[in-house]
Amino acid sequence: MLNNCCPYDGGLRWLVRYSMVWVSVMLGIFAGGASSACTATAFSFAVREENGQAAYLVVKGLAIKGLTSDGPAVKVPADKILAGEGSVVQGDGAQTGAGSSRSTSDWTLQQWHELLCVSVDSNTDARESDHGESDRQVSPIFGIYQLVDDEIQFRPRFAFRPNVPYRATLYPARLIEGETSAQGVGYRFSIANAASRPPTFVQAVYPTADVLPENVLKLYLRFSAPMRQAVALEHVRLMRADGTLVEDPFVNVGQELWDRSGEQLTLLFDPGRIKHGLRPRVELGPVLQPGADYVLLIDSAWNDANGQPLVRSFKKTFSVSAPDAQPPDPANWQIHLPLAGTVSPLEVLFNEPMDFALAQHSIKIVTPQGSQVAGKVLLTREEQQWHFTPNATWSSGEYSLVIDGRLEDRAGHSVGRPFETTIDRNGKTPAAGKSVTLSLSIE
Repeated sequence: MLNNCCPYDGGLRWLVRYSMVWVSVMLGIFAGGASSACTATAFSFAVREENGQAAYLVVKGLAIKGLTSDGPAVKVPADKILAGEGSVVQGDGAQTGAGSSRSTSDWTLQQWHELLCVSVDSNTDARESDHGESDRQVSPIFGIYQLVDDEIQFRPRFAFRPNVPYRATLYPARLIEGETSAQGVGYRFSIANAASRPPTFVQAVYPTADVLPENVLKLYLRFSAPMRQAVALEHVRLMRADGTLVEDPFVNVGQELWDRSGEQLTLLFDPGRIKHGLRPRVELGPVLQPGADYVLLIDSAWNDANGQPLVRSFKKTFSVSAPDAQPPDPANWQIHLPLAGTVSPLEVLFNEPMDFALAQHSIKIVTPQGSQVAGKVLLTREEQQWHFTPNATWSSGEYSLVIDGRLEDRAGHSVGRPFETTIDRNGKTPAAGKSVTLSLSIE
């Protein structure tokens, strides 16, 4: 039984771009027993895209309660359907769901493979055998299955590769109670060569400044498209100015820290070589030396999620200053207010550059009624200035600027709490930074 399925958050709201035309086929349920009266059922296939890449296969036309045939509808007991809207089958047979899920827990991943099997197509002969698909021995591709409305979605664990022939084999008879027929009909497809897509490149590395403190904690690598994962440290190197390699500068956490889009990777410098008194720093010294110059190299051999290499290598050259010892202090921020009746941005000038990712999500503007003002955030001036542009015009009145205590600067200091904390007599470290609220008046 296959059980190495990629975890999936059933609560995510996917923004799906339909980019391929539906291909309609008529699938016959071959000879056999109780299903012989059901001679043909209409289904259609499609491959849908997310973030510019072929993301998942869809089989449309399945009804949750049965199959529509030329004759009377073939009823399927409700407990034969594993998932309702929003529910997902994972490798261990567990489910996650959201919304109006009508799921049961009796279907395993193996049973889903027996209904819809997606595999690499090793058969170069397009003609089917007299026995349909029943004689084919294939290894299913790892992935997850989701039943949404009247369609089955199959999302592979690793992205479909360009120019690789795939086959999806559907066995509709297996939805019928008591039916054991292994007959099925296959659908072949392949993904267009990614050469027709814009080439993937490194958009930026954050922090963007060319002078960083010795105790900088994170780097964010931003790409123009989703990247191949689990290979980052094979393609990212930190070099000294003399060309020598800095050994093991980043934490190897086993699972890389990608955002949901697959376009942004977080690299953590080894905290054990940042905090004073810890063995890694004592034995190896800090990763970065004040006064020294470094080059971060991202090589072009790194493939994106479509299997295409980066269009070019990327270099970030920077110098290292003394450690940053002070946490963020909102009392020293400068706030520039917009005029009521406009959509001009509200601007905050920090007393120092902030963490690129956290600054986009850890500061919000709230109305007196407690609702968050919707808008867009932009960071400029090497992540030291925060711009918030509302979706609607500003109303005159009072607002609050709420700063989450988890906001950090480049060295990992949060509001009111330095990164290097001491342990009290009870063996506890100080609590995380506290949220701060600043009053605003827009006229």
